[in-house]
Amino acid sequence: MKQKIIVGFVGDEGVGKTTASNVLSKEGFYKVSLMAKVEEVAKYLFTSEELAADGSILKEVKRRGNATYSGYWINLALMSIPEKKDLIVIDGLEDIDTQACPIIKIVEIVKSDEDTPMYKGLKVVNDVGKKEFKEKIKTLIKTLSKK
Repeated sequence: MKQKIIVGFVGDEGVGKTTASNVLSKEGFYKVSLMAKVEEVAKYLFTSEELAADGSILKEVKRRGNATYSGYWINLALMSIPEKKDLIVIDGLEDIDTQACPIIKIVEIVKSDEDTPMYKGLKVVNDVGKKEFKEKIKTLIKTLSKK
């Protein structure tokens, strides 16, 4: 049986986590969005009108899920992955998710090489244009498959 590779990108807002996740998705990784799971639950609890009128509802639903169990959202995401998928990328990881699931290979994206890493794992510096950054992520795939 082939070993599963589960990658999760972390970093500050706007640093390129979703871009990196999309690159891996285009390279054959199965992409799971934690926020999509939050939205699924919120749509079950609230009407479309309520969600559209109050932008804080999603944050509150996510917070309550995390308060229930620190791995709540990550576990929902992992359960939704088809069994035959061996390459997986999770978009939308936060600190609480990285602590709850040690099987995820954490890749921290930072804006500058001087930024102090906050997580154990790989670090990718996004101090280039979008095209060059995407190439860095494609190169990263080789590193991830070796670990």
